[in-house]
Amino acid sequence: MPDSDLSTPREAAKYLKTSVSTVSALARRGDLPYVWIGDGRLRRFRQTDLDAFIAERGVSATPREQAAA
Repeated sequence: MPDSDLSTPREAAKYLKTSVSTVSALARRGDLPYVWIGDGRLRRFRQTDLDAFIAERGVSATPREQAAA
């Protein structure tokens, strides 16, 4: 799997339009799959898992984005 298919928690949060702490909580609860890389201390998120999360739960626009539409 190419490294470009893996996102850091910060990148995943930006993609999902949420905070890093929310991404971490979702991962801890098992709602958002992740993989450990390196020596097992680096958590990464697969792009396919992020896309599946959006498809299953949706990501709503923020009020500012809704107002701009």
